[in-house]
Parts: sequence; structure tokens; C-alpha cells
Amino acid sequence: MRSTKIFLSFILLLSSLQLLSQRIGSIPLTEDSRISMLTCSPGEDLYSIFGHSAIRVTDPNHRLDMVFNYGTFDFSTPNFYVKFVKGRLDYILSTSDFFSFLYEYQVDQRWVIEQVLDIPLAEKQFLFDSLRINYLPENRAYRYDFFFDNCATRIRDVFYESIDSLVCNEISFSDYDRSFRQLLIPYISHIPWIRLGINLALGSQADRKATGWEMMFLPDHMLDHFRYARLNTEEAPLLFYPEVVILEGKDVPVRKTKLYDPQIIFWVIFVLGLIVTYLDMKTKRSNRWFDSVIFGFSGLLGLLLTFLWFGTDHSVMGNNYNLIWAMPLHLAAVYLMATGKASSLVRKYFFVISVLLMLTVVGWRVLPQELPQPLLPLILLMILRSFNISKRYQMNPSG
Repeated sequence: MRSTKIFLSFILLLSSLQLLSQRIGSIPLTEDSRISMLTCSPGEDLYSIFGHSAIRVTDPNHRLDMVFNYGTFDFSTPNFYVKFVKGRLDYILSTSDFFSFLYEYQVDQRWVIEQVLDIPLAEKQFLFDSLRINYLPENRAYRYDFFFDNCATRIRDVFYESIDSLVCNEISFSDYDRSFRQLLIPYISHIPWIRLGINLALGSQADRKATGWEMMFLPDHMLDHFRYARLNTEEAPLLFYPEVVILEGKDVPVRKTKLYDPQIIFWVIFVLGLIVTYLDMKTKRSNRWFDSVIFGFSGLLGLLLTFLWFGTDHSVMGNNYNLIWAMPLHLAAVYLMATGKASSLVRKYFFVISVLLMLTVVGWRVLPQELPQPLLPLILLMILRSFNISKRYQMNPSG
């Protein structure tokens, strides 16, 4: 009975494969065919600042020159923006002809590099068939994850699953020893407010050191990896010939410090806070509006970070130590100050906050998460103002 079941299962498997083959059609690649990886430089738009990767398949005998692209999504998806924010948006494997794919990068003046794989025809065919199966409507969508499942890692995975003799050369990454957060810095250093926002949103998981395999979530690092990749057959190189620059592009702009950089803005706010505090002491009056703005802002930021942690599927936005200083509870304290209620509770709250923030500044470099340096003056100001509030309520319970 068991042998009969195995035989029937085998027959069903063969039938399924035959139906699948008929469905996607048969395109037998020839010896002149080539499969290559395309790496595109970062662009100026936010969605493109980390670059892009795709797979090109060519066969002149079939007049075939197509690109498989794992980095597309459908704007017509129901609740598109809600799913995007919550990390529940599916990305899609799409296909296009090579020159249509290239046109976008010509317009944006971004460079494109091609690396042709030197693999046997049988592996080319298997890889090509795998891509075409992945492109079937029921297979083409996948749940996007910026660090662990994106347009680059999908290509990495399909290469390693389809090329039996390909081995991961971790040695080529031995000099890096950087966290996920640190790997992002070169791409966002010239856009300081975006850099600040990303560093605020990412939790402590982004400060884990990335392995060589994981570093390939960035197209540039996957490009570097395949420069050194080897086939375990006599340590032969994976690439057919040195990479080719298909398109020349412009370099990413170099950052120049400007007056509206966050570091400068927050130091200006800190100096303003010193002046307000001096005037408070001199006039023996309180500037509740100033404290409401400072702690109201940090409280709202804390709500956002809490939502990103618990209300979304973005795993790397959890365990965020910025919530030590950006507490949602600040909003309740601001409300109590404005209404004049629970003065004793307000006094104790801000005394505890002043101590907690001082400990945060002292332990800034030893926390398991890299906190954004531009926000240090804001936290110093919060220490000063929270101590001032606590002292004010001690001297005058009505605030």
C-alpha cells in the first residue's frame, strides 16, 4: 500500500510539472544565451536612494532580451498607503524588455553595471525557468522586508538556489564589520533630515552586525560580493568576464553643512531654551508654552515610535531606545500642566524624567542602540526644562 501511494504521488508530481511547463511555455536557451545581474546606482528620490538590482536574460537566437525585476509594486492595491506604512505591502516580480528597463536610468542619469554569469547551459535554463515560474500570477507577489527580503536578496537567493556550484565567499566581507544602520549611512549622509528620520525609526535590531550574506540587501554590496564569488569546481570565478558599465551616471551629491541641518537647528533651539530659562529665573515666571512645545513634540514623536514598534510589521523598528526620552507620557504631563491638575504628580514626574535623561546622556555611547547625535542638544534642553519644572512646582504647587 505504501509503495502504491509513493508511485501515485510521483505520477501526480510529474503531471503537475508537465502542466506547469505547458502553462509557462517552453523557451529552450541556446549556447549563445547569457544571464547577468544588473546593478543600478542610487537615485535622488527617496525610494531609490539605496540603488537597485535586476536580472537580465538574453538569447540572440530567440531574439530574447528581458529583465526580471523584483522591485515593483502595484499602486492600485486596496489600502495601498496603509499597507505601506504598516509593512504589509506586497512587492511584485515584473518583467520588461531590456531597453525599456534602461530608459528610466538614462533619464535619471544613474549608472548601470552588468555582471554576466559564467555557468553551464543547464544551470542557465534552470535559472530562467525558475524565474518564469516565479513570475506566474500566484507566485510573483512577496511580502517586502527592507533588510531581509527585497529586490536584491531575492536575486541573491535565486542565484544560490539555481547554481549548485556557487559558494558564498564571506572572506570578501571580512573588513566591514558594520551594523545594518551603519551600512545605510553612506546613502543618506547627504540628506540629513532623512538620515535623522531613519535613525529615529530604526530600533536596536538595526545595530546588530550584519553578516556578509545579510549585507547583500544593498545592491552595491551584492555587486561587490559577486566580483569575488567562486564556483566550487576548481575555484573558478563566477563571472564570465569583468563587469561592464552599460550606463555612465552621476555621483551621489556630497553633503555640505547648511543652516537648516538638524544639528544646527537643535542647537539653536537649545540656546533659545537657555534664554527662556534665564528669563524664567529672572522674572520668577514660568513659560508653560515653551515646555508644552518641547515635551508635546517629544510625546507625539514617542507615539509615532510606539506605533512603528507595535502597530506595524517592520521588525527592525522594535525595541527602540529613543522611547527613553521621547515618551508618550509627556503628552499627559503637558495636559496636567495646562489644566493645573495633580501638581504633586507633575513635580515628581519631571524630576524622574530629569534623572532618566541625565542617565541617557551619560550612557549615550554604551546603549545597545545608536541614538541620533543631532538630537543631543534637544535632550540636554529637556533635562534643563524638566528640572526647572520640578523645582517650580516645588516652590509653587500651582506651577
